[in-house]
Amino acid sequence: MTAEFRVLGTLEVTARGRVVPLPPGHSRVVLAGLLLHANEVVPVDRLVQWLWNDAPPNPERVGRTIHMIMTRLRRALGEANVVATAPGGYVARVRRDQLDLLRFRDLVASGAHAEALSLWPGPGPVLTDVVSDSLHRDVIAPLLQERLAALELRIEDDLVTGVDVLPELRSLTRLHPLREKFWTHLILALHRAGRQSDALAAYRAVTRLLAEAMGSTPGQELRDLHQRILTGAEPKPHELPAVTPHFVARDAELGLLDDATSLVVISGTAGVGKTTLALRWAHAVADRFPDGRLYVDLRGFDPGGEPVRPADALRGFLDALRCPQISSTAEGRAAQLRSLLAGRKMLVLLDNARDAEQVRPLLPASPGCLAVVTSRNPLSGLVAREGARPLTLPALTREEASALLESHLGTSRIRAEPDAAVELADRCAGLPLALSVVAARATLNPTFSLRALAGALTDEATRLDMLADEDPAVNVRAVFSWSYLRLKPDAARLFRLFSLHPGQDAGVHAIACLAGVPVASARRLLDELKSAQMVMEHAPDRFSCHDLLRVYARELTERHDPASSRRAAVQRVLDFYLHCADIADSQLPVTRSPIEITVEHPPAEIPALDDAWFDTEAENLLAAAELGHTWQFAYTLSRYLWLRADWPTWLRLCHQALPSAADRLDARLAMLFNISSAHHQLHDYDEALRWGAEALSVSALVSEAARGRVLAAMAHALEEMERYEEAEQRYLEAAAVDDPWVAANASHHLGIVHRKTGRWDEAERELTAALPRYERIGEKVGMVACHADLAALRLDRGHLVRALAGARTALELARECNSPYYEAIALELIGDATSAAKPAEPALELIGDAGETPFEHWEKALAIYEELGVAEADRVREKLAQAVRNV
Repeated sequence: MTAEFRVLGTLEVTARGRVVPLPPGHSRVVLAGLLLHANEVVPVDRLVQWLWNDAPPNPERVGRTIHMIMTRLRRALGEANVVATAPGGYVARVRRDQLDLLRFRDLVASGAHAEALSLWPGPGPVLTDVVSDSLHRDVIAPLLQERLAALELRIEDDLVTGVDVLPELRSLTRLHPLREKFWTHLILALHRAGRQSDALAAYRAVTRLLAEAMGSTPGQELRDLHQRILTGAEPKPHELPAVTPHFVARDAELGLLDDATSLVVISGTAGVGKTTLALRWAHAVADRFPDGRLYVDLRGFDPGGEPVRPADALRGFLDALRCPQISSTAEGRAAQLRSLLAGRKMLVLLDNARDAEQVRPLLPASPGCLAVVTSRNPLSGLVAREGARPLTLPALTREEASALLESHLGTSRIRAEPDAAVELADRCAGLPLALSVVAARATLNPTFSLRALAGALTDEATRLDMLADEDPAVNVRAVFSWSYLRLKPDAARLFRLFSLHPGQDAGVHAIACLAGVPVASARRLLDELKSAQMVMEHAPDRFSCHDLLRVYARELTERHDPASSRRAAVQRVLDFYLHCADIADSQLPVTRSPIEITVEHPPAEIPALDDAWFDTEAENLLAAAELGHTWQFAYTLSRYLWLRADWPTWLRLCHQALPSAADRLDARLAMLFNISSAHHQLHDYDEALRWGAEALSVSALVSEAARGRVLAAMAHALEEMERYEEAEQRYLEAAAVDDPWVAANASHHLGIVHRKTGRWDEAERELTAALPRYERIGEKVGMVACHADLAALRLDRGHLVRALAGARTALELARECNSPYYEAIALELIGDATSAAKPAEPALELIGDAGETPFEHWEKALAIYEELGVAEADRVREKLAQAVRNV
């Protein structure tokens, strides 16, 4: 018998298409409650609560009364009865397709949000024909929240597909003014419609509502969206590498990818073509992801180094999305990525993953995004927990392998020797990587018969063993060796040495140093290796090698190249990276300590060296630091990592480098000082002081200037801890040192301490004295900070014109120096001064618009503070909330 039950409106039961009459009163309460807890045992005391609010008129007869209600209900339901007695209570046993509530939840779980909501008759209350205050309060009210959550998801779907939801969102924010998700969607919709001022006004409105109603501020997602609007248009990265033109079969796998909605894991043995399949599909469906495509090689099975850390992969994505200030933690970066992808349609390709834990922080949460993961492992954890769709990629069949060879060599050549082509395909065991190597050799020898090629491969297969980590049925090494032995000697040597490069990919200048040849010669040899499919040029003048080929090359170099030659090659490439890093470091806008960096083999030719070079080579530099020149690499990378606010990497690198600096005092001091500074930036001031004390003991043996810098740094930590008397004493000690930078810094921070302790005249004197000192030594970051601190002091004293002038100067200098923290400070100060000034005051002319409000400056400052993750963000939120309340 077919019966259906409805609770998402009025209570209704139908059997054989006809409505079943239900008795009024208690029977309806009991049936509604049991259906709302379908297939769960409901204890008798819960029924008592629903029926009589825990106060039955005759407590001694409760059991008999409930039994009578159940008998009446079962009789009314007749053949539609689903109510059964269970130990301790009663249960309504229904199939999921019989009850609209269960169908609703299943549809929501499957992503069919619009269809799920169609089961509701409207936005109003439900089960109004069931009289029970307790049931409505405890069970039905949370059910209405489920509908609102589904409605949020449906609107998010509409935002992804471009449906106009602005009128609906206007209504929803009026009906549910404290539900932040509706405000987030409204602000996003306004932003995408090009109505930026309306979007910012909506943000101010919800800020005011939350402050007045709940004494709270907007949540992280809403604040992140606000920041994105303030920082301008959203970037659309296109990071997919080029795809090979030689591709056959895989129709079923491409179809599965076409049907995917959120997450796919492509697994299979090495060389089977996982990356090629993913890239082929991704390029073909690029128009499905108009907001961009992100890509990272996670190097999960790289024989030359460790897999990419999730935090580093996240930084790469956030850089591509132009996140203005990146969190220092992996968790913070993952949250930033989810926020930046919210409401967008983007593809995220995570190539060569080692395990599920490496992947999870990189996954988008927005329903408009799709993640594709490739791995040698099936990553069953992602399938079980994240609902990933698994795709296991098999080797090519004999026919498919032959077709791939034909794609490389042409139909006529295959038809001339079909049996030999089949034998070649068999020898490659259906692996596209091996087939490509064989095809490359055949292309380079167009007069050589396929039969001779197959014979040569067979002969070598008898004397070469298999790759230890791979399927013993796959003679991949034989394929590689057969191609390798036909390289010219110089190219073969370069292939072997490539395996010694510290990172996964390398520029042509680094490869030239590795081989000890001119750059032009390196390019020629790389062209030969590229033609033989032994290396890949994935970007102009940047080359990489498949990890299987890298294993093979490492075996060859250990077999054929003397240990002294291998050491010399590694030393040359380490010298190249250190020499270039030292030059690039000297161009950064940050003062560095006077440590001379020399190398034994400086490169004759170097690439363009700037911030972009550091960004490209950062992973290679960190990998190089593990092989040698460790403290030197830590020294030359410190300012770059400081400017990127990558404190954890800086701290880890300097700790790693400390033992290698044991025999050189200035190097040891630099590492100790940097470790202390990194702890300071991570707000661990006790550790900053501990390492600072060790640095201080070493600095006395280096120079007075070094001692002064350490004293100033320790004083700064004490200042942050509000230990002002101790801080002042340390600054006075530092100021006595005969060094221009130390004198300027000490005077500056003495001014800050005096301001914080209310000694304004002394503060003005010290800060004013520090400015020309900074200017004389070209310390721009110090000038920015000093202008900002002077502006704050003058604002405290009510000198608004001078405060605004100083804040404007600080803002200009901060932007010149690319210092987001001081840019935010200057913006906040301009907002403060604008808020304090009266409309008629001439001070307002300094900001260019006498009608301008402080909102814009505070909002921009807040966006930067939030990205930095500093406490100043709370201070500005309160200023905005107070200003909104006063409007």
